[in-house]
Formats: sequence, structure tokens, C-alpha cells
Amino acid sequence: MSSRAPAAVPLAQRNVLRDESRLPGLGHRLYPQGDPHARVLLSRLYDVDLSLQQRQCLEIVEQVMHVAAARTDAKPNLDFASAAVC
Repeated sequence: MSSRAPAAVPLAQRNVLRDESRLPGLGHRLYPQGDPHARVLLSRLYDVDLSLQQRQCLEIVEQVMHVAAARTDAKPNLDFASAAVC
């Protein structure tokens, strides 16, 4: 992992750990088992040729998903996946 990629993860982790905070882009009341649209969109990120900077961003996305999964039951929704693409 790049030296810059993990810098964003502690902030996301603090947000997940705060009781009063809900991490935007996670959870969907219609899809408690995970938003199928997000799953498809996120999986497509691995099918394209990414630049170094884009790969570093994808590493951050993966770390945020890992931290969120460890702390909550919420899965990425389409908002999260859309932000990951941008």
C-alpha cells in the first residue's frame, strides 16, 4: 500500500467508531444484506486499467470498507460506490 493511501483511513475509522456518527455511503434500508448496485459497480473497478493515483484511491476505498465491516453491519451502498468511481 502506498504511504499516502492510509492517511484517510483513520478519519473514516474515527467516524465509524463514534456512536453518534453514521458513515455516509454505508447501509441501505431496502438492501440490509448489501446494495446489489454498489456491489456491481465496485467490482467493475477491478476490471479497468487504473493509473497509480487511481489504484491508491482504490486502496483507500478498500480500507474504508474493511474498517466499516469490522465496526458495523452496514455494507456499501450506491452512494459509496459512486464516490469510489469518481
